[in-house]
Amino acid sequence: MSDQRQTVLLVEDNPGDARLIKESLADSTGTFFDLETADRLATALRRLSIGGIDAVLLDLALPDSKGQNTFDQARAHAPTVPIIVLTGLGDEALALKMVREGAQDYVAKIDLNGTILSRAIRYAIERERAEQQIRRFNEELEERVRLRTAELEATNQELEAFSASVSHDLRGPLHLIDGYSTLLEETHGALLKPEGKKCIDRIHKGVQDMAGIIESLLNLSRLGRRQLKMQSASLDEVLTSVLADLKTGIQDRQIEWKVGKLPVVNCDVA
Repeated sequence: MSDQRQTVLLVEDNPGDARLIKESLADSTGTFFDLETADRLATALRRLSIGGIDAVLLDLALPDSKGQNTFDQARAHAPTVPIIVLTGLGDEALALKMVREGAQDYVAKIDLNGTILSRAIRYAIERERAEQQIRRFNEELEERVRLRTAELEATNQELEAFSASVSHDLRGPLHLIDGYSTLLEETHGALLKPEGKKCIDRIHKGVQDMAGIIESLLNLSRLGRRQLKMQSASLDEVLTSVLADLKTGIQDRQIEWKVGKLPVVNCDVA
């Protein structure tokens, strides 16, 4: 922590306790605190609203407020200012509850001395600053995630539009190929030799395969928007389908497939 002086607001209605705390901080060596005092919660809240307070020493039992209400109002008026709760005998359970709800620390009045008090204040200020930095980092991270999500959404929309356009442009020539090959088969099929008929069949098969690829491209572009439909699928059947698709392209090659028994898995088969 730097040597810059810190302004501490002491909220305490007991003049004797207030004097003791002030003297304890004054006697503590190596501390840099300017102490301001308030004997009512209303006075403390007005001072907190002005700003410039680095830490609050808060007695929960005040003439105009008691217990939880005292802490809640102080916290609401200055949510980023660390609060150290001052406790009397029998108040430890309540003080621990305040720490769980946002107080940085608590100090029993019976244990007060300059070293304990100054250390509690310094650590409270350091912890609050660290927590604020973490909150800022989290907010920045959330904003980055939001921006990246928006960018990804825009990219997905562009991809879907592009895929739809390409698919539309490809389907036109594909229909022509399929149509003319069908016309050729119907009008001149009797004149074709067996090899020619095989060529016509391959054209039809190629058209069907290409149509399937186009449909797959469209489905791929929509994956980001589509809900997963989980169901059991046999990987043996999936592999059989893949090998069937590869058969035409590898018929002139000598390939030996060695495949063991594959499991049934839960997945989206589409």
